[in-house]
Amino acid sequence: LMGWFHKIFLPEGYPKSVSHDYLPYQIWDTVQAFCSTVTGILASKAALAGLGVGNVEARVGAALYFTIVKRNIGKVSRIVFTTAKGSDLD
Repeated sequence: LMGWFHKIFLPEGYPKSVSHDYLPYQIWDTVQAFCSTVTGILASKAALAGLGVGNVEARVGAALYFTIVKRNIGKVSRIVFTTAKGSDLD
């Protein structure tokens, strides 16, 4: 099981192929990504509740509009970031 974990999640040649602080950094980066996902879910839930989702009188169109806008803003922001900073990551 640990061999599989190392092969999937750690870089080839670990620990000799990375700096000494790689594993602590990666652990905190994973915690941050998890927290970011939870925050996104809670924010979406709150925004949808604000649009009336869960209310019998709510409009399905408003929820659909919100979802479309949210996804497209995410896609556009990733494109802008990649265009601006992509070559710096190489």
